[in-house]
Amino acid sequence: MALRTGLLKINSLRRNFLLTRKASSNMGLQYSVPEEKKEEIYNKSIDSKIIFNKKNIVKSDCIEKPELIIFDKDGTLICFHAMWVPWIIGYVERIEQFSELYLSSELYDKLGFCKKTKKVVPGLLAEGTMKQINDAVLDVMKSYGISKEKSIKIVEKVSKVMKEEQKDNKFIKEVTNIQRLFNALKNDNIKIAICTSDSRKNTIHTLSFLGVTPFIDFIRCGDDIGSVPKPDPSNALKICSYLNVLPSKTIMVGDTLTDLKMAYLANLGGSVGVLTGVGNYSLLYPYSKMLVDDVSQIPMYFI
Repeated sequence: MALRTGLLKINSLRRNFLLTRKASSNMGLQYSVPEEKKEEIYNKSIDSKIIFNKKNIVKSDCIEKPELIIFDKDGTLICFHAMWVPWIIGYVERIEQFSELYLSSELYDKLGFCKKTKKVVPGLLAEGTMKQINDAVLDVMKSYGISKEKSIKIVEKVSKVMKEEQKDNKFIKEVTNIQRLFNALKNDNIKIAICTSDSRKNTIHTLSFLGVTPFIDFIRCGDDIGSVPKPDPSNALKICSYLNVLPSKTIMVGDTLTDLKMAYLANLGGSVGVLTGVGNYSLLYPYSKMLVDDVSQIPMYFI
């Protein structure tokens, strides 16, 4: 115990640095960040103690410092409920409006949303791709006798309305200062990737809004060609291959079982569960090497 405590103290001291190192130029983004935005980010001198405040670590085993961290997006970097609760309520209301049927109870059950608590629960909304969500909605409408052609038109119309409503970014709420966290990780020579079930358009929009795209080495999205939904390990392995990092030197960070199971199936070096999303203590604890309140705590426990 004394040795472990000493290691943690040494590791903590080692991270009292100024965060001014330039992020990797090897970007798998299909996205261009203006030079003035990069300068605005990199010229900030930040004391890492500001973001690495020790909170109550729920479950911790010291993890060897990885060469690569793969982050989930929704529920891990941004608040899942702030983003998707307004979306699912508005989405279902409009499906009912355009179909002229009362479908809310069945749709909420199918997609994974508790109307009483207004919380997203483990299910398609939390873990599936937008295609999987839309296919589930089409199945429900089909069971009510709506033709496939009409159902598709309704889903397309509703999706367009919902995209317009989310343009002002009012539902994007980061769980911690992600820009500072990523800057610290890059300064410690750790590569950063994003693996999300969300669409590439939404993902790039969100990450750009947060100002973190310059720090990210690779992004894998749910609608990318060849992408297979979690927990299939193929996306994690593709990221490792692209960035030339062994899976054993990589960790996965996420808020759902599908994130943690993907790490297991890909034989990654470890998985970290976070309690800022859909997964709770009892769900994530058995599958995670480390379980934390939010992502800002993770670097404190590298050895």
